Amino acid sequence: MAFNEQQPRVYISKELLLQLAVIAISLILPLFLVTKLEILPFVMIIGIVGLLLVMKQPFIGLLMYLIIFYIRPQEIWFTGAVGIEKTIGLAMLVLTVLKLKMVNNFRFKITNIHIAIFAFVALALVNVATSYWLSHSWEIWVKLIRLVIVFFCIVHLIDTEKQFKVFIMFTILGTLFHASSAVIRYYQGIREVEMGIERAFAMDTSLGDPNSLAATVVYTLPLLFYYISDKTSRITKIFLGMTSLVFLWCIMLTGSRTGMAAVLVFGFMLIWERKNKIRNFILIALFLVLAVAVMPEQYQQRFISIEEVVEDSSDDSGAATSARSRLVFLHYAFQMFLDRPLFGFGMGNFSTAMGTIYGTLWLQAHSLPAQLISEMGLAGIITFFAWVIIMFRHLRRFKRYFKKTGNKFFYNMTLAMHTHIILLFFMGLGGHNLFRYNWYIISAIIVMMMNKQISGYSPKRIEENLEKSNTPQQVIPEITE
Repeated sequence: MAFNEQQPRVYISKELLLQLAVIAISLILPLFLVTKLEILPFVMIIGIVGLLLVMKQPFIGLLMYLIIFYIRPQEIWFTGAVGIEKTIGLAMLVLTVLKLKMVNNFRFKITNIHIAIFAFVALALVNVATSYWLSHSWEIWVKLIRLVIVFFCIVHLIDTEKQFKVFIMFTILGTLFHASSAVIRYYQGIREVEMGIERAFAMDTSLGDPNSLAATVVYTLPLLFYYISDKTSRITKIFLGMTSLVFLWCIMLTGSRTGMAAVLVFGFMLIWERKNKIRNFILIALFLVLAVAVMPEQYQQRFISIEEVVEDSSDDSGAATSARSRLVFLHYAFQMFLDRPLFGFGMGNFSTAMGTIYGTLWLQAHSLPAQLISEMGLAGIITFFAWVIIMFRHLRRFKRYFKKTGNKFFYNMTLAMHTHIILLFFMGLGGHNLFRYNWYIISAIIVMMMNKQISGYSPKRIEENLEKSNTPQQVIPEITE
């Protein structure tokens, strides 16, 4: 009788191991992160169902997390339950790594944008150790880690053009939720009275104040416009066109002068990027006149005050005082930089230093330059601008490549990201946006556009390949709509 050959025995598969990991993560993480016991079972059940779904359809799991990330229900309906996003975010990260490594045998591709982000976050950790108020800087660093998790999950769970477009649409819809709810609440009488006007605000607490809401909407405008410019269905164009009107009306109701000025900057950038500049300038000017005409009087005065503040430096109105205070804060920020040139006073410590060391009001920096030089010093300036320069270099290559290869959608996305960064810097003249999530979303979009599987982009000797090719290259027409 012949002996059967001994076969290796598999006691547990990788899939089963992942399922056990899902259950363990969903049961253990909420115990440490969820602060409201009454919603603990709800978080555990949602976590198990959601994370099991991640294993089968990782992209759907990512969309679930993006809903929480963009809408922030833990700040609206579950006030105080700050552990919801942390639980799902950390679980998403762990499951992403486990699935990619154990099931797909995936090797992580590290780009120079990855390195730039990791360098900035690593410097931020050093910044915490040297900060004037350590605990406050630590809180901001933890929020940066959350943004890194979002960046990591996005770039490694989206791998097709269709998924990329769905992600862009989710980003637009997330902003639409906050903008439309703020407008509805405004007309229900739920509004703030500040700077002598009534102002709309969002329901969340972290980015819900009028100026932050206006900034969120402004940053989404490039994505919205260039998505409309693509060959989408008529229904989609109509929906996005209505969305743009909601966005613009919301910006007006916030009473944010910087937001209104940013809309003008965006309009001029559109004129610059397109043919028929004179015609487009006339159209935008007519639209501006019409918009001012339909504005309620208090917002007309707020809009006109942009020019008045610039022209009349002796004006003692609240708007003028607010505008001139930015220059005062910049002066103090430069003094802080001289006092602590290498690492600054620490993230989030501008107001603390203003009140305790310099004997003035405990106020935020209210500008990106003041925030960067005072809180992160020379090291922060170098790492941050290295990150931004890397993004601009990729966008320049994208613009050249997608224009020559005729990929209109990703050409439009390149213009949208370029405009997005410009608007971040412009809005940064009147607001401290150094640690906003937008920098990480832009970085994620750029990394996804580097993925040949998503966009068809081939980074190896682009110009040489195009010049040596005997096939005539299609050149896309300039955007004229």
